[in-house]
Amino acid sequence: MSNQGYFSATGTERSVRLAHFCTKLPVHRVELGFTLDNIANTLANSDCYIWRVQSCKPALQKNALEAYAFKALIGTGSGSELVALLVHVMFDPEPVPVLSGVLTRLFNLI
Repeated sequence: MSNQGYFSATGTERSVRLAHFCTKLPVHRVELGFTLDNIANTLANSDCYIWRVQSCKPALQKNALEAYAFKALIGTGSGSELVALLVHVMFDPEPVPVLSGVLTRLFNLI
């Protein structure tokens, strides 16, 4: 997908813009000629993307770092103390899963 000059390059900035877009889209639905299904699908796609960027990705990155540190500790630790197991990440609430290509569909809509 080619870079869109009007759309931010970083995930965090994209999340902010998408959140703003999601608040404005239903208000201007009639003027833009979108159906309720268009709006619902776009909002679901955007919510999923925002959740993945703001919640899922940072948590997975943090857990990956902890997993490597845990592996190193288990392998080369002093052997004099027990090591607690890692806690799995639980996401609540998760958004409804959507098909891949969220940004492509959004750009096509615009």
